[in-house]
Amino acid sequence: MKDGKVARGVTKIFEDTLYTAFKPGPSPISQPSPPPIPQDTASDEEAEFALFKERNAGRSIHNAVRTVKQFMVWQHNFAECDKPDDVKDEQNEHARRIERAFLLGATGIAAEAFSLSSADEGLLLKKVIGSYHCFEDEEGEEVDEEVEKIFEASDAEEKATRVGGSAMINYLLNGKSDEHAVHLAALQKICWEPVHNHALETQKQLQEEFAALGINFMQLHPLIHGSVLREATFTGVPLALQHFHEYSQHVAGLDATDDEKAETLLDIYREHERAVAEAIKRS
Repeated sequence: MKDGKVARGVTKIFEDTLYTAFKPGPSPISQPSPPPIPQDTASDEEAEFALFKERNAGRSIHNAVRTVKQFMVWQHNFAECDKPDDVKDEQNEHARRIERAFLLGATGIAAEAFSLSSADEGLLLKKVIGSYHCFEDEEGEEVDEEVEKIFEASDAEEKATRVGGSAMINYLLNGKSDEHAVHLAALQKICWEPVHNHALETQKQLQEEFAALGINFMQLHPLIHGSVLREATFTGVPLALQHFHEYSQHVAGLDATDDEKAETLLDIYREHERAVAEAIKRS
């Protein structure tokens, strides 16, 4: 039981059975059962996850790295089966962005599951990246660049990060199953669906409008690019451009460094994206 190989309840049943068989007499007094987990505070899955953490506390970071890599390879290979033969560069980039966000969610849960410190959590992400992408130097520039892209992707694809985390929990508790092999594939499905003509026309118009401002629309931060495109598609290009102008002018007037202004604009668009998403839901 101490090694985590036998459940506590099984041990209790075994001991009671031995006592009854070799010590005839009244049945042993059962120990009081632990109070049930209230449904409104913790689910069965949460209890199982807590038990997993207890059993795996103290294991090395390499166990977490190996677990995340195996999980991601499993998810990636199933997703590749649904990928069409002929895809465009922007579709591939969108799919990679989803996978990066998905990986971040999975890695975060693995760090919690193996009780890693906050310092080791950052190291875990680097080691996962190095192992998953077969980078030779886990502390090199390639890894640092990928870390930056992963966090940018998570900003733009928050749902993928959440799903990656929940899928990792299921994997840790239940292992591989056909039912849960398709989480990443389901997220990336949107990348392979034919884009509606209206959306293509909207993107083309936005590229022209931003080019007139000296900005390459396709090179905007993914979060801003996606938010502007979604708003323009559903409410029209003029309103999306109006909001971009307002936010940009506000940020430009701040007494801050360029990096701080860029981060402020991202924060504004995070809030704006939520408002756009709500408006789309209601429509």
